[in-house]
Amino acid sequence: MSDFPVDEQALTFLKEALGTAYEVDEDGNHTLVGGDFSLYRLLEFYSGYDPSKLETEHGIDIYPESLYSLRDVIEALVDEVLRLRACAPNEGLLD
Repeated sequence: MSDFPVDEQALTFLKEALGTAYEVDEDGNHTLVGGDFSLYRLLEFYSGYDPSKLETEHGIDIYPESLYSLRDVIEALVDEVLRLRACAPNEGLLD
């Protein structure tokens, strides 16, 4: 999968997700702090993840469709930077 969204809202959500973490209390309960989504939950959201499609084989959960990965996000961001540089090749460069 590729073509991760790089619009302003997606970038804002990505930046927020990078600042989140799970805290584990004494009882082993996990709580997300620092934002509304972890990075992996955000990738699931943009992929259109549907938990009802999850299948279990030999005790392993398998999702039958492609989900966005960190590689997809990095490639999309690099492509966007290159596209922007091609539009304004010398803007913002130091002499």
